[in-house]
Amino acid sequence: MLYVSGKALLKTIGDLLFSVITIVFAILAVFFVIIKLLDWSLLTIDSPSMAPKYPTNSLIIVRKIEPENIQEGDVIAFVLNEDGFIATHRVVAVNKENKTFTTKGDANSSIDVAPVQWENIVGKVVFGIPWLGKPMRSLTAEKNRPIVITCIVILFLCSLVWDIHAKKNRRAH
Repeated sequence: MLYVSGKALLKTIGDLLFSVITIVFAILAVFFVIIKLLDWSLLTIDSPSMAPKYPTNSLIIVRKIEPENIQEGDVIAFVLNEDGFIATHRVVAVNKENKTFTTKGDANSSIDVAPVQWENIVGKVVFGIPWLGKPMRSLTAEKNRPIVITCIVILFLCSLVWDIHAKKNRRAH
């Protein structure tokens, strides 16, 4: 029978936990760097109008595109009003003469009332990830930044202390 001491088990669990946390942060960091390098935007879907393709609380990746390159069937993000609210709907018609798009949410029964002006285009949706929108909104909300930064610092410090403690234990044995 294999016997594992409590300290050894705790050390293994701690090592595994901090390794997983480090890997997750590394993957997220690479993801965000790639998004920034490509000059793409991360947006969230806040209504059911684009379901089932992009359900509420989906995280969408939007790349900049020249309006003249947008075609019928493309899903675009655009500034909807003077408040800067961004909507995401599918293009159902392109009017190159007036430089406007007619849009419609996939789940909506009718087209949007106002056409989208070319200058209001944020970009074309590249892909979406369901369920990640709400956590992303929470992590990036300005009011939550101090909490998020504090948590990251605490995790980093715990990892550092854990590593120092583990090195001391290795030298002692």
